[in-house]
Amino acid sequence: MCGIICYVLDNVTKEARNVVAGCGIALLGGVAMSAFPTFLSVEEVCEKLQVSKPTLYRWTHRKEIPFYKVGKHLRFSQAEVLDWLTKRRELPK
Repeated sequence: MCGIICYVLDNVTKEARNVVAGCGIALLGGVAMSAFPTFLSVEEVCEKLQVSKPTLYRWTHRKEIPFYKVGKHLRFSQAEVLDWLTKRRELPK
C-alpha cells in the first residue's frame, strides 16, 4: 500500500487518512504533501542559474519565468524552472 502513488481525492475518509498517515505521507486538506512541488527562493534560483538578482527580478517583472508570490516573497517551482530552462535551450546549428 505504501508504494502506491497517492492521488488527490475529493472525499478522503478518516480510515484512508490513517492508511496514508501510516505510510509516512502527511495530508493537508486531503492532498498528499508529496504532491506539492519543491519550491526555491530567489537566492536559490540565482545560484542554480548563475544569474544576478536584478536579472531574475527583471524576468519575473516581464513574466518570462514562472513564479509564485507567497506574501511578499517570490517562490519558484523547481520542476517549472527546469521545464522553462529546457524550453529556452538553443540547439547548435
